[in-house]
Amino acid sequence: IMRNFPQQLAAGVTTVRDMGAFPVLLHKHLAMLNSGKLAGPRVVFCNAFTNIKGSHPDIRPSDAGALAGLAISFTGNPNLWFESDRDLIEKMEANTAGGASFIKLTMDDTSLMCGKDAIPFYSGSHWKIIKDFAQQRRLPLAGHVNTRFGFNRALTHGIDSLEHIADINISDGDIEQMSKRKIAIIPTLTVAQMLAAEEA
Repeated sequence: IMRNFPQQLAAGVTTVRDMGAFPVLLHKHLAMLNSGKLAGPRVVFCNAFTNIKGSHPDIRPSDAGALAGLAISFTGNPNLWFESDRDLIEKMEANTAGGASFIKLTMDDTSLMCGKDAIPFYSGSHWKIIKDFAQQRRLPLAGHVNTRFGFNRALTHGIDSLEHIADINISDGDIEQMSKRKIAIIPTLTVAQMLAAEEA
């Protein structure tokens, strides 16, 4: 991760939008950038993903290995896994306190990584809390979207940007709705490249 900072700068990249980080490591590196100990681009970030417990990325620390839980205490957890409305508010407050400039949501209802048939997703009350919180703090909402289900929810709730959009056929009607609501797509080209090339 540290090596990525000077590599980006050497390639002419002056700003990076971090879409979900190990928060402790991120802020350690940001402090090094600010003090001049590390060369790199400006970083716009959200800290951890905002997601209901068990949703994407649907990997528990124990799935990754016996020492993963210990490792997270040094890196910070990339998942803000909330279990109730109150827990959601408290965790969003903590997650945005360190200078986050947007909120990253997970939108899909099926597993991307672990082969589970279905994963939990936000209820109506969760959406109200998230949208009120973002509006009060003037924070845009970015949505991790890989399926039509996630795409439809993003359009319904009117979030600001759709991230990845790897495997969705978008109609002219969809584009018209997005244009009216000023919803942007930020594609992840490496994901599309991997899905397009069987050998990758």
